[in-house]
Amino acid sequence: MNATIPTLTKSPRRERLPCALHLRPARSPFTTIPVSTAIPPHQDLLTFAAAARAGDIGTLRALIARGIDPAWPEEWARKADGQFPLHEAAYAGQGLAVEYLLQAGAAIDRLDFSWWTPLMHAVKAGQKDMARLLLSRGADPYLRREGTLSPLAIAVGKRAPNLVRLLLELGVDPNDDISPGEAALSVPPLIVAARALPHATGVEIAQALILAGADPEPNRSLSALTGRPDAVAREPALIEVCTQASAAPRVAWEAKILADAAALLIEYGAAPDRVDRFGYNGLYHAAKGGNLALAEALVSGGAAPYILRLSPDTGQSERLRPEWRTRHQRRVQAWLDGVAAASRP
Repeated sequence: MNATIPTLTKSPRRERLPCALHLRPARSPFTTIPVSTAIPPHQDLLTFAAAARAGDIGTLRALIARGIDPAWPEEWARKADGQFPLHEAAYAGQGLAVEYLLQAGAAIDRLDFSWWTPLMHAVKAGQKDMARLLLSRGADPYLRREGTLSPLAIAVGKRAPNLVRLLLELGVDPNDDISPGEAALSVPPLIVAARALPHATGVEIAQALILAGADPEPNRSLSALTGRPDAVAREPALIEVCTQASAAPRVAWEAKILADAAALLIEYGAAPDRVDRFGYNGLYHAAKGGNLALAEALVSGGAAPYILRLSPDTGQSERLRPEWRTRHQRRVQAWLDGVAAASRP
């Protein structure tokens, strides 16, 4: 099946980036070079893509002189085994090749057959200098197909705090500049950070996002965009953290990271009594994972010291006391019982 390249509009909020990042490339010296409309030989296309990946300016110049179009029509990409020269150069960190191709007429926000832009590939490869270069040449950090991750979210998913901070310093919106039409399918970077836990850099990344202005309750912002509280089918960020505790047994340092992340979210405004899609609160997941540190963080942040489930029929919360099997689970339950008993008049 032949893949197709979509036509997407750029974000209307591009002005959020500093003006210094909108430097226009020099006028192209290639406008007078005749470009053939026929599809070049297969080997020439592969050689051109390989030269971009290797940063071989001489080969690129020679093939352009022979009629290769740097704009790289879609049918050429199919014949070149799905390769896009600018994307290949960006992923490999070949700054000179990227500059050359842009001046020759390549589109900086071109989507490949995976719906990825050159900036996305540069971030995926951890190419900080390349990401800076592309943004300085006007790459759109918000351009993406609905349901795919933005460059910032990709950097968060890579658990690369330095790359995340670079994008934020260059003016990328920590909430991803999500529009109402795509809110229901978009995944904010803070949600991605929560899902990437427990990782040694997880709390550092979450803190960088929040200090840059990320909403600690991303679902609240997305629901406001759509006007429908039920339009966003994902867990709150705090619940995403808590479910990581119950997903698998955690060693001590992993348990502490989850507790620190929960405390951070609560400190900056996340509600400590959030429930998951099945109605269970965060303390249920903390007890299920035997994570006492997480339970302490939730209760210290204001959560009631009970395992609760929101009934879908009555809309009321009911207290649960599951039959826990492990000693770690029973330890959390005993601690909650003690706190609850101490809080009674």
